[in-house]
Amino acid sequence: MTVFGSNSRTKKRRLCQKPGCWIFCGLLLFLFIAIAHVVTLVDSFTEEALILKDLYHEIESAVVEETPSFTLETLDEKKDTDKKQTSSKEQNDRNRSESLGVETLKQKDSDVNNSNSNKKVSSHSAISGVGTAGEQGSEVEKTSATKPDSYREEHNVFRKLEERVSSVIDECRSMKEKSTQDVKKLKKDFDTGVPPLPEHGLHDAIKGWFENNANNNNNNKRDYPVCQLPPSSSCNVTSYSVIIMSHTVTDQERLRKMILGMQNLAGLPNTSEIILVWNGEKEALTTSSDNLVKKLLMWENDSSHPVRIFYALENSLENNLLNRYHPSVQPSEEAVLYFDDDGPFLNEDAIDAGFKLWQLNSDTQIGSMPRNIRFTSERMKSLQLDATALAVELFKENAMQVYKNPYGMDENIKYPKFTPICSNATGDSVEYNFFVFPPFQAHMALPSGTFLHKNFLCFIWHPIFEKLRQYILDHPTHPDDMLVSTIVSHLSGRIIRTFPRRIKKKKTRALRKISERIAPHYNKGAKTDSSPNIAIVGGERIHDISRKLLWQHPDWAKMREEAINSIFNYFGSITPGSVGWCVGSPYQQKGGVRDKISFMCDPEFPSMDMIPWMNEDNTMHNCGKV
Repeated sequence: MTVFGSNSRTKKRRLCQKPGCWIFCGLLLFLFIAIAHVVTLVDSFTEEALILKDLYHEIESAVVEETPSFTLETLDEKKDTDKKQTSSKEQNDRNRSESLGVETLKQKDSDVNNSNSNKKVSSHSAISGVGTAGEQGSEVEKTSATKPDSYREEHNVFRKLEERVSSVIDECRSMKEKSTQDVKKLKKDFDTGVPPLPEHGLHDAIKGWFENNANNNNNNKRDYPVCQLPPSSSCNVTSYSVIIMSHTVTDQERLRKMILGMQNLAGLPNTSEIILVWNGEKEALTTSSDNLVKKLLMWENDSSHPVRIFYALENSLENNLLNRYHPSVQPSEEAVLYFDDDGPFLNEDAIDAGFKLWQLNSDTQIGSMPRNIRFTSERMKSLQLDATALAVELFKENAMQVYKNPYGMDENIKYPKFTPICSNATGDSVEYNFFVFPPFQAHMALPSGTFLHKNFLCFIWHPIFEKLRQYILDHPTHPDDMLVSTIVSHLSGRIIRTFPRRIKKKKTRALRKISERIAPHYNKGAKTDSSPNIAIVGGERIHDISRKLLWQHPDWAKMREEAINSIFNYFGSITPGSVGWCVGSPYQQKGGVRDKISFMCDPEFPSMDMIPWMNEDNTMHNCGKV
C-alpha cells in the first residue's frame, strides 16, 4: 500500500510539472473572468432597459392624465425625430389646456387632426369610432384627446353651443350699436301670461353648469349621466323602437286608432318593440273593462309581442308630454320612431324610407311632418336664403353626403350657419307657419313619424335645459315638438332632414304635379291638409279628412307663435333649415312665391324609385355612397 501510494503521488507531481499544464490553467482562468464580465454587462443593460421602460410608462401616464410632470424631452438618449415631434405636440396641448383652466378635448382633437391630416382614416370609420390597427394598439391615441369623434362628448357639445350663443350675443350687440333707429319691440297679439324665457338665456345656463361641473365627466361622480351625441351615420342598425304616448281610455276613437296603429307596426319586420308611455294612472288600464284596453294588456303580457307599457307616474314622473323623451323609458334600439296615439301612422313604405334616411343621418332629426318658421326681418330672410342655397349646393357636391357632423368636418367646407335672432337689439321676431309641411327650409318637425337616435334623450332631459322644460310644462300649448327640434339641431349643428309621409305605389294612377292639384285652402285663416288623419301635435287635432285645421281656442296659432319666439330667443339662433327628400334630384323644383319657400319636391308624394337613397324594392343604396 505504501509503495503504491508513493508511486501515485510521484506521478501527479510529474504531470503538474509539464509546461502545458500552466497554459491550460491560465486559459481556464481567463474564460471564467470573461464570463463574469459578460454577466455583469448583461445585468447592467437589463437594469438600464428596465429604467428606460419605467420612464416611458411614466411619460405615457403623464400624457393620458394630462399632467406636465413628464415630457418626452426627459429622455436624453432619444433619437427618433418623429417621436420628438409627437412629444412637442402633446406638450403644447397640455400647456394650452392649463392656460384655459378647463380641459378642452375638442380643441386638442382639432390640433391633432390638423397636424396629422395625412393620417386621417376614412370618414365612415372616424364617425363610427373605429380607428386603424395602429390607433387601436396605442393607449395614448385611445384617449379622448385624440379620438376623431371627440366633438360628440358632452363637454365639447356644450362648449360648442356656448360658443354659438356667445357669438350671437356679440353680433346682436354690434348691430344695436350700429343701428341709428329705435328698435321696434315685438308686438304681441296675444299674451298667455307665461313669462317669456330670457333672451340668450342658454348662455348663462351652460356657464352655470360648467362652473359646478367643469371637471365632472364621470358617471359615478354625478347625479345625471354623461351624455354623448350619436354618430353621424348608423348603417349597422337594422331595427327601431316605436314610442307612443297616451293618458286616457275614455276617448274611444283615439284608443281605437292607437290599437290599430300598434297592430300594424307590430307586423313590420324592422319593429323591435313598441313602447306605450302611459301618462295616466296605472289603474286606468289595469282595472278597465274596455275590450281594446284588455287587448293592449294581453299584448304586454305576451312575451312574444313587441308591446310593453312604461307607466310614467310609477317611475316618479308627472304628466308631461316630454315623458316620451325621458331616458328612463330605455328604448332597446338606437333608432326611435315616434307617433302620437291618434296618429297619423305611416305606411310601411314611408317608414322604410324614413328609417333608411335616419341610418344615413343618425345625428339629427328625421321628420315626415316638417314645419317652417317665417322670418319677418329682411336680414334674417336673406340669411335663410343664403343658408338654403349653400345646403343645396353642398348636397349636390356630395359634401353633405359623406355624413359628417359639421363639428367634425374639414374647416374648408363651409356648412350652413345658424341664423342669429336679436329681439332686443333689432326687434327680430318669427311667425309660426302651420299652413304647409315644406320639405325645404323646415325648422322643426311634429313628433308623429319622426326618427331620433336614443342618445338625444339624455340631452333633452339634461339639467342645462331645465328652464326650457319648465317653460314647456307651463305654457298652455305645451310645445314639446318645438323644444325637441330646437335642442337636437343646436346640439348636433345639423339641419333636420325630411322624408315624404306618403309613398305612392308605382302601378297606381300617374302622379299629378303640385300645380295640377287643388291647393290646400284656409277658411278664415286656416288651411286643410291633403293627407288623411293629419294630427296637430301639442293641442287640438284633425281626426279625419273632413275636419279642417281648426283649433278649439281661437288664439291657438298666436299662442304657438309666442312659444316659438320665446324658445328661439333663449337659444339665440335658428337652424339653417332642412333640405327635402328630392334635393339634388330631377324632382327638386323652385318653390312658389305664395309659400315663400325656395324649393319644393314635385311630386310631393313620390313612388319609392324616385327617392334618391332608395331602390325600387325598398332596399337602400350602400350607406354613405348615395
